[in-house]
Amino acid sequence: MLRRLLMQASHYILGPFGPDSDLRRFGLKLAERGGKNGKKKAVVATARKLAVLLHRLMITGEDYDTFFSSKRREKKGEESSPRKGGGKSRSRPNRKKTSA
Repeated sequence: MLRRLLMQASHYILGPFGPDSDLRRFGLKLAERGGKNGKKKAVVATARKLAVLLHRLMITGEDYDTFFSSKRREKKGEESSPRKGGGKSRSRPNRKKTSA
């Protein structure tokens, strides 16, 4: 029964009347890139993400913020300074392959 409710909620979130939120943006992005069965996979993934979110909110007692990750990304962009290495990511040094 819970699975059915999560799937219905996910369909509503991804449908034309779903309110704009991080969860909806996540699902629509998955549906876009998913190919033939993209919408179905996006609905299931959104339902799972919703279940995890609801569980986390129940445990912590926090209020739901619809744009939590968007705000966090914006804030992180304002506070972060450019890296010393010119923005390059760190990588392992190249190892030479030895033939035996």
